[in-house]
Amino acid sequence: MGVLTMGEELLCTAVSVVLHIFVQISHLVDFGKRCFTRAPPSLDPIDWPAMPRVAQEKVIDYLDIKTRYALRRCSKSDQALVERTLKTIEAEFVFLKIFDDKIDVDVMQKTFRGMFYFKTFTCPNEAAMVLRSILKRVLTKNLVIECHKIHNLRRFLDAWAPEGHNVKIRTMKLTWNCQMESARELRRVLALVQSDLVTEVLVNDGFLINLDWLMRSKFWNLLKAVYPHQDVFIDIQKHCSLKVVEIYFVGVDENGSCYKKEVLRTEDPSAFNEDDVDSIYLPRQTFTFLEITETLKRLEVGLQWDEEEKSSWLGQKNQV
Repeated sequence: MGVLTMGEELLCTAVSVVLHIFVQISHLVDFGKRCFTRAPPSLDPIDWPAMPRVAQEKVIDYLDIKTRYALRRCSKSDQALVERTLKTIEAEFVFLKIFDDKIDVDVMQKTFRGMFYFKTFTCPNEAAMVLRSILKRVLTKNLVIECHKIHNLRRFLDAWAPEGHNVKIRTMKLTWNCQMESARELRRVLALVQSDLVTEVLVNDGFLINLDWLMRSKFWNLLKAVYPHQDVFIDIQKHCSLKVVEIYFVGVDENGSCYKKEVLRTEDPSAFNEDDVDSIYLPRQTFTFLEITETLKRLEVGLQWDEEEKSSWLGQKNQV
């Protein structure tokens, strides 16, 4: 075997060094793969029933409304636990929207995750039961009731607050948005509200907003005769530029559908304020709880008449 020259020795040394470095890099790559692909240690499942009650209440405080109501259906103990913690829930808005064929219940809860509860119902009884349980312990900043079908609103109120109920609504503001006169239904809802909490009641109802003018108008006796009928509602439309007021008598058929029965039209500048303008939107007016209650009382008193007054009006009507 020949003797290696100095150049060949240097070449062999360089090759061995490169191979050693390559092997070390391979070991480092394998070690990195093992580190980053290692499965995380398995967590033991939490035994919820065995948790201390204080810990359970802390966990529930971080749950949104939808999850809480799912939890309360798990067992009687969970139901009782959720009922107690519901005292701490504050909802920004609770929307009740009543349509022709459905009822929407929408709860907006201001949390760090912006959670909410939303569900659509086709049965007024089921919707009433769910909303009653939600509002039982929830403090609402604004309860918004929007009605597109008065017949369904009546059915909902019958289920929501049956005779002998103890339902109380805790809300700081009530927004009443109905597409036609709904004083009877509003009176029923106000009876459920905890009055000392309410700061304002926003009413979209042309009949109530124009009540003072209506009671002074020549149509008031006619309105008194029509109003007691449960299937007749009164809608008011004002045309400010023309100084014309239109009074619609709206009937409700057996299916709950509305239809116009009669329209009265009158020109009366006294029915308008200086700042009134034509608008496609429903009239709005903000009352305190006491003010809207007094307005409804004035309506109730104004609808009453003695037999002599009624006989006189009926006699005049028969002569016509």
